[in-house]
Amino acid sequence: MRTHDIAVIPGDGIGLEVTPAALEVLEAAGRAHGFSLRLTEHPWGCDYFVEHGRMMPPDALETLSEVRYDRWRDYDPEDSMRFYALRLHEVGMVSSNPNEILAEGTDWRFLNELKRELKA
Repeated sequence: MRTHDIAVIPGDGIGLEVTPAALEVLEAAGRAHGFSLRLTEHPWGCDYFVEHGRMMPPDALETLSEVRYDRWRDYDPEDSMRFYALRLHEVGMVSSNPNEILAEGTDWRFLNELKRELKA
């Protein structure tokens, strides 16, 4: 079973009640898809500021750099194609479902040009 390391900073730009709910969703996804989470909670933010007069301890960046958060995810080109195919299908730009697009093969140049146009 693959384990994902996640740094958790509750309330960092969102309400404190959002983080536990988000973690429940991630844990349910892990159970459903066969992965586990190794969570490291860092209680930094507004409450920390009120108590300590700063948002995080002086060694916070060192603490985070020591933990292996350098691999956000393994890159999978097929996953990227599936993502874009799903988005294009959702907005009605293509009628094929993502699996059909992957099975037929797609020209990456077309996809890159399309991304450029959508960003413009």
